[in-house]
Amino acid sequence: MYKYKFGVLGAGNMGSAIVKSAVDNDIFEKDRIIVFDSDAQKSAALQLKTACCAEEVIRNAEILLLSFKPQNLSGFASDLDKGGLQIADNQTIVSIMAGISTAKIRRYIKGGYSIIRIMPNLPMTVGAGVSAIFMGNADKTVSADIEKLFAATGEVFLVKEEQLDIFTALSGSGPGYILEFADYLISAAIENGIPPADAKRLALATIYGSAQLSIKTEENPADLRDKVTSKGGTTEQAIKVFRKANMRKIVSDAVTAAINKAKELGK
Repeated sequence: MYKYKFGVLGAGNMGSAIVKSAVDNDIFEKDRIIVFDSDAQKSAALQLKTACCAEEVIRNAEILLLSFKPQNLSGFASDLDKGGLQIADNQTIVSIMAGISTAKIRRYIKGGYSIIRIMPNLPMTVGAGVSAIFMGNADKTVSADIEKLFAATGEVFLVKEEQLDIFTALSGSGPGYILEFADYLISAAIENGIPPADAKRLALATIYGSAQLSIKTEENPADLRDKVTSKGGTTEQAIKVFRKANMRKIVSDAVTAAINKAKELGK
């Protein structure tokens, strides 16, 4: 029996959002959560039990959330080895490290523990996230708690591990693509005389409204696009520019590049 149910290693934006969801939705009791971050201020900001070091979390928590950056995995594993620490068979690692496969985690971290891999995205911090979850061989009770935890932050997809790279490229990185396009719209509005604050509000409200329209009507985005696009009208002229630039291929190539990077990280 572990003193803590949920141990968090990394209290950045994503780690903090996950912890807040766990508390706000009564997934885990506050006094059964322990948090460690190398930046003590980040841990303290969550107003939960703060560990003095990663070792304290590992020794005392049943479920271990690895919410640090993928490039820190080797250093974390090295610290475990130096301290003679091994994650036990009755513990579960929940990893949100992009592109890091279960096989790679096991190469670095010794032990017979279970692994759950998750690809969340940043909108989860405002309750509008998308999380792809590979449950692996995790205990059913733990799996149910983790699914409930992430469902409270947005949409959840239960997937096979080999599907996680495409989810990483689409939903994990996707907000970056959408916000990049939003930045283009804002710049175009400013160039055409709209004040910056209004340009930002206009672009974001348009993107939000378009997504809501497709979600609430359950109509295909392409069908709704056709409804907006009058023959000989302004929308048609803009879309002609997109198509001349082969924007569909540009997006496809960008997603493929992200998938390939995710696969590279997992090796």
